[in-house]
Amino acid sequence: MSLYVRIMDSNIQDNYSILKQLEWDLFKKSASRTSLFKESAEKIFNNEINAADLKKTFDLTEFFLLPEHSDEIIEIFSKIQQIDKDVFPRHSGKKLEKNAFFDLPELAGLIRLLEITFEHISFFSNLLNPATLKTAKEFQKEFKKQVLREFRTFVTAQGAIDYFKHPKLKSLRKSQVELEAVIRTTLAKLRQSERYQKVLQFESHDIINDKYILPVKSDAFNSSLGAIVARSESGRTLFVEPASIKNLNRERFEILLKIDHVIHEITRDFCKRLAPWSASIDALIACSEIFDEFKTRAQFALDMKLSRPVLLKTPGLRLESFFHPLIKKPVKNNLNLEAGSKGLVISGPNTGGKTAAIKAVALCFLFIKRGLFVPARSAELHLFENIFYFGNDQQSLPEGLSSFSAEVKNYSRMLEGLGQSNLIIIDEIFSSTSSEEASALALALFNEITKDEGSKIIVSTHHQTLKTLAHSQQEYISCHVGFDSEKNEPTYKLIYGSPGGSLALEVFKKLSQTNPMGERIYRKALSKLDNKMVNYEKLLQALSLKESKLNNLLRANENLRQELKSQKASAKGLIQLRVDDEVEKIKKELGKISEEADSFLSQVKSGNVSNKNRVHKKLSSLESQLAPFKSDQDDISKRRAERFNGLKKPEKLVVGQKYYCGFVNQIVTLQEIKSDKEALVSRGALKIKSPLEALRLPDSGKEKSEVTVTAIRSTEARLEYDCRGMRLSEFQNLVENITPDLIAGNVPFINIIHGHGDGILKKWIRDHVRTSKSLEWDRTESGNDGETRLIVSL
Repeated sequence: MSLYVRIMDSNIQDNYSILKQLEWDLFKKSASRTSLFKESAEKIFNNEINAADLKKTFDLTEFFLLPEHSDEIIEIFSKIQQIDKDVFPRHSGKKLEKNAFFDLPELAGLIRLLEITFEHISFFSNLLNPATLKTAKEFQKEFKKQVLREFRTFVTAQGAIDYFKHPKLKSLRKSQVELEAVIRTTLAKLRQSERYQKVLQFESHDIINDKYILPVKSDAFNSSLGAIVARSESGRTLFVEPASIKNLNRERFEILLKIDHVIHEITRDFCKRLAPWSASIDALIACSEIFDEFKTRAQFALDMKLSRPVLLKTPGLRLESFFHPLIKKPVKNNLNLEAGSKGLVISGPNTGGKTAAIKAVALCFLFIKRGLFVPARSAELHLFENIFYFGNDQQSLPEGLSSFSAEVKNYSRMLEGLGQSNLIIIDEIFSSTSSEEASALALALFNEITKDEGSKIIVSTHHQTLKTLAHSQQEYISCHVGFDSEKNEPTYKLIYGSPGGSLALEVFKKLSQTNPMGERIYRKALSKLDNKMVNYEKLLQALSLKESKLNNLLRANENLRQELKSQKASAKGLIQLRVDDEVEKIKKELGKISEEADSFLSQVKSGNVSNKNRVHKKLSSLESQLAPFKSDQDDISKRRAERFNGLKKPEKLVVGQKYYCGFVNQIVTLQEIKSDKEALVSRGALKIKSPLEALRLPDSGKEKSEVTVTAIRSTEARLEYDCRGMRLSEFQNLVENITPDLIAGNVPFINIIHGHGDGILKKWIRDHVRTSKSLEWDRTESGNDGETRLIVSL
């Protein structure tokens, strides 16, 4: 049988037998389980979406799938679900427009639905056009003021009436309650009387036809007990109205009529208030139905693990990891039919998954035509003008046609209905006739269908000639479903690039292995096969096996590569964690020492510590604490001392010449000879005093950049200087005076506070550090951009 679908054709019932092959009812049933209204699933699965509206449908489905809307969708669904479906207010606006009036349950359902919509108007605004939304918001104000506020005083959100909270119903309800109390008391006395005790069927009263009655045994009844109101189905019980309560029942009935009349007047009044907004009311009611439709679409996509498709302008399809959504643990495959390919020919073993793959592709196109997401991780599909699906048994018993005759007739009808773009899906083409003739007919049919570029074919086959010839033509893609020869079972994986053997004998052998005759049948069948056919099938099986092993090897290598990559990343991360941990420990220790030094320095400056012995003792203590962290520095000092000792002492010092200064371990320029023991030297803008003995002739090698400067202090060393508000010249002078302390190692660092922003002090100090080979700016120590921490460059 065949399925022929046009984009604008919405009557799929004509093709129900084919849709049944594609498990259409199961999909519809699955969707209806999550719907508020049964009409939602019917609408989705029985109607196609116009091509122009598909994007909007996909956008709204995606909107309902967003995690941030999940809680509100559940809340709205729960609230609407509580409205009695028997009184659900469909088309209420049109009824109000025609001056129709509702009974109280119907009115309560309508008001509750409008109330829910207005409570979530921000969400529902996505389902309304701007003009309707504007009118709805105007209606919302009048609805709350003229209807909801008063209605909720005596009717709850669940539709229960509190008669005592309405001024017109209060007195009537009170009279009813008091009268019913009198009736029940009278009946209780009658039940206890000698006259009624022996004739009652059970010790209780009831209300039938708005009358209080007593149940009397039919074989004990006499007219003096009262009038018969009704009989039980068995006839053994008569429901009798005693004469003593007849007038009371009549009074009660009159009160009930008055209550009904007042309620009728109340509902008429509310209906008149709502009537001017009839158009908005129907739009908001339709909103609830749209809400249910798209909640159903979104939930169906979640349950079936579907993805939004991309629409292609040119005929073709690209499916990544597509699957049949009703298979619990499906094997996912890829499929690519672009402009250069006319079709796909799938071969391979029976029960290997060809039909499941064919059906999955057909479902993708049926889903997309109904605005549903598709069963694939990603999908790019062309909206073909026509879709033809032919199942693997096209026999037509009503028409008296054999399988082959029916198949030919269906293909003839298809050829007459071809349009500009067509997708033809055929499961087991010409399977009911001889292989050679079937292959020739199939290829001729393919050529006729694909003579226009807008048509694509996807077929499955066991015919050797067909799969061989199709494989030899570049415009057709050849693939087969894999088979695991070790496990003797199919892999359900599509393998592209070659046809596959049918393996019918192997499948028969496996499925009949418990039958003692199975092995004999298998061997006899094998002996009767043509050698060429056997060799061909064996060749295809061998190729398939090699491809399977190669694919397994590639997957194993990829898994190994990913595993090694993960292990490397884990090891690297672990090492980094350990390094970070050690660095953090060192930072904490150095921080404690620095704080202790700062604290002691403050005490010395403030005069609280004046004893030199105490100062030396404290310095010695700090030095011993720093000893574990100075091994590298000692090595540097040793190397620098060896370098200094290897240089020649100048015979005569010349002002303006460059010399290596062991005092600061840098190349300096001699500025002035102060005395026979002291000289003034410079390094860039920095000038310091140096002993004459510290000057040596520089070697011819490259100047070392790793240096530690030791300078003579003329003032007390400090760790921090607040320079905010200084003039630039004053600031520059300060920096020249304090950096020798840092270079000499008297302080571990110097913090210069200059303030945030792009101030002149901040710019100068950082430019100065960039051009200095002695100093560095410790960028990692502090996140405060209002200060610059100077350290020695090594």
